Amino acid sequence: MKHAHDLLGARAVIYALLTDDDNETRQHQRQHVNNLDGLVGKYLDDLLHTPLKKEEHRLTLLDMSLPQLAEMAPDVRDAFEACLDALIKADRKVNLFEWSMERIIHHYLLHQFDTPKPAKPKYRQLKPVAPAVQLLLSVIALAGTQSEQRETAFREGMERAGLKQPMLPTNKLSLDALNQALDQLKRLYPLAKPSLLKACIATITSDGEISPRERELIRAIADSLDCPMPPLQV
Repeated sequence: MKHAHDLLGARAVIYALLTDDDNETRQHQRQHVNNLDGLVGKYLDDLLHTPLKKEEHRLTLLDMSLPQLAEMAPDVRDAFEACLDALIKADRKVNLFEWSMERIIHHYLLHQFDTPKPAKPKYRQLKPVAPAVQLLLSVIALAGTQSEQRETAFREGMERAGLKQPMLPTNKLSLDALNQALDQLKRLYPLAKPSLLKACIATITSDGEISPRERELIRAIADSLDCPMPPLQV
């Protein structure tokens, strides 16, 4: 994917990944790009005529594009982040893929351009943050497995975490709640975070496979926790 290797093209790749399949929403999104980051328009038009958005390619394309973003001038970064936000919110809802993309990109930009202050550690074990772990693993189980396997996946993850709470119903799950849970889990001591990620991976791999959506999700979670991405193997 040649576009991913220069600054304009890399931004266009990311915009294309976030472009909706719905015609009306796509037109709104294209207008946002014109208004906020118009120089990438030609690149974006080229990309929208390619099979770019296959799930199995998305994370690879994102990773290919990220290093080029480090070259952005401050005003270009501001325009890029505004455009990213507008594309995600164009249909007035945020799905898990869009959430994952935003988290991964935000983490990368934060560490490239700023000196983020680490969250002050507070929790040495997972037990004091059990409700946050419960919510996180419920989201992962819901996102990645067939309905009849979700309880099993969740239970395996919780067992790996050494916890026993039941899986939360869907009406208790939201991206706002997920964000709040991750804000709390980010305050785990560094030695406790790998245990949490291993519990996430146990949930994901319960059904014997790892989907592209699950790879994106675990990457976004690892970035949110400021923890290295663990190897994913079934």
